[in-house]
Amino acid sequence: MPEWSPLGLLPVELKLYILSFLDVEAILLMRLTCIALAQITRSRTLWLALLHKSQDILPYSSHVRSLAKQNYSSCLNPLPFIESAVIHACRSTRTWPRQRMRQPIQLHKQNSDSRSLLFMELYLDRWLLYAYTEGQVYLWDINPSNLPLDGRGLAPRQCASLDLGSRNWTSLAASLDASNECIIIALTRASIPSSIQIYRIQMRHDPDAVLDSTTFELLHSLVSPIPQLVRMIQPSTQLMILSSPSTVDIVAVNTRINAPVDVSGEVVDTKLNISPDNLEELMNGVVDVRIIETYVVVFKMRSIKIYPLMFDMTSNKEASRCQCTVDYGVRDDFPITSLCFRSVSISEFIVDQGIISFSFCGYDFLRGIFRFEARIFPSQVSNSRSEHGPFLDLNCVGIYPISDVIDKNHLQLLATRDLPSTLHASDASSSNTNSTPNISPKVRSNMDHISVGANSRGFVSAMSLGPQGKRAVWVERRRSSTIREVFVWQKGVEDEVVIPRQAVYRVESYDLKDDLTHCAIGEVSGTIVLGNRAGEIFILGIDL
Repeated sequence: MPEWSPLGLLPVELKLYILSFLDVEAILLMRLTCIALAQITRSRTLWLALLHKSQDILPYSSHVRSLAKQNYSSCLNPLPFIESAVIHACRSTRTWPRQRMRQPIQLHKQNSDSRSLLFMELYLDRWLLYAYTEGQVYLWDINPSNLPLDGRGLAPRQCASLDLGSRNWTSLAASLDASNECIIIALTRASIPSSIQIYRIQMRHDPDAVLDSTTFELLHSLVSPIPQLVRMIQPSTQLMILSSPSTVDIVAVNTRINAPVDVSGEVVDTKLNISPDNLEELMNGVVDVRIIETYVVVFKMRSIKIYPLMFDMTSNKEASRCQCTVDYGVRDDFPITSLCFRSVSISEFIVDQGIISFSFCGYDFLRGIFRFEARIFPSQVSNSRSEHGPFLDLNCVGIYPISDVIDKNHLQLLATRDLPSTLHASDASSSNTNSTPNISPKVRSNMDHISVGANSRGFVSAMSLGPQGKRAVWVERRRSSTIREVFVWQKGVEDEVVIPRQAVYRVESYDLKDDLTHCAIGEVSGTIVLGNRAGEIFILGIDL
């Protein structure tokens, strides 16, 4: 670039400012033009600016997200690491909604017997944990080389396995510990009394490590007088949540490394009062439960309930009562009422000066998938809305309709309403606590691609929202058809209220064993994991 050119005469700061408005591919092309621009495009300031600019839309690993919170001068990570993270995130965003042309990777089958999948989840975009109702649990490292699953890296390898030696296991919950080096799992078995077992799984990064069943370390073996489902286990608070049709129990467990194994203990818990007050509430069963900061959030079929979390498990055995209840069709300008979710998929939560934010997707069998953004305001912030306890602000920001039960006019009304923009702490902690946080139009709509059948296009057999809530995947089975399609969604600068149909993979078979019943998502890498009714596992990589 000649020094006398208009661009060459500008100071470096202005050049960096101009380049920050370009997309990643344009910056990489600018790097090829001349030596001067090549040096500028390798500036740490430029790539940190691109990281800050895209962090609200693109999924990044936790380490990269921590870099975005640092000042430019305090970031000591090498430039190639930051640059490669931004480039990969931008390229995966471009290729995420495209069809997967590469054949899926099928994990090794242990035997020829058909087994029923109970649980499947992908952690840190690398560690795949899945279990069967027959009592087998497996941990795979699907990306040992830590490269995109496009055929260039090492093949997936099995790291650990466990055979519980009995059948009829009904539920499993798992969570990473604080170090991200271990996975804590809890399993329940349908029996009277019900058996509950808690294990720790060590994630081995050595690709040459020998497969060893001792990787599963038994922490507890508990007994419950009635059959219950485990909903969540949280190593940080050493709490586990169990539920039955009429109760939600919080159980104190010890997940420390050197914790003694209790082989004869009984569940000692604090109960949440979720008993139905009327006949209509009988049809509002528990779908999922989460511990979010100091609250227990119960996702029911028709509503969300918030309970206080009692940390002193020994002194308070009384039932905790609900502090806040919100129906899914809570807002006056939300035209779709009587939603009934059979399943939900929940993102991680973010806390900003006491305000808790998270998102979730709920599947209504008759209507489709609904994407919500939720914020919990503590009592000291929401005192103008609720005199007792927290306030829950719930907004539907996306709909994937599968039925003409949803009218287009209702969708248009939903698309043109005002939705809260991203809430900043200053909005909540302003001096005027009686005012509602600022709202601005956030969602746009395009109704042209809505196409549903006379009654219903099909049904969703599996659904998974990424931990950051920026990508999702679900499996739709067409009615009167042998086709199963995998659809994806990703967050954009301006999201459409009606989620477009973006199919990336399909399975066509007359065999019911090929029905896709489970799915998991690697939000950063773009990896999709599918499980069918026969218990087979398939990995769909992304073509960058």
